[in-house]
Amino acid sequence: FVWRYKPSDGQRITVDSSYKRGLTNDDVFINGYGLSVTFDQDPYFGRIARDQYANFTGNHLTRFSIGMRF
Repeated sequence: FVWRYKPSDGQRITVDSSYKRGLTNDDVFINGYGLSVTFDQDPYFGRIARDQYANFTGNHLTRFSIGMRF
């Protein structure tokens, strides 16, 4: 699922969600969700993302990102 909203020119809010299921490296069956929210203010962005079972491991990750698009 992806949802985008432009509150004004040069700004954008994006919400991205995902679902995964499968086997880990240890042959454990998992169900996991991911969610990220990004705010863009040209040319910069900030993002927070949560990922259960990142790369089909037992790790649950929260990531914070800031950057510049070019």
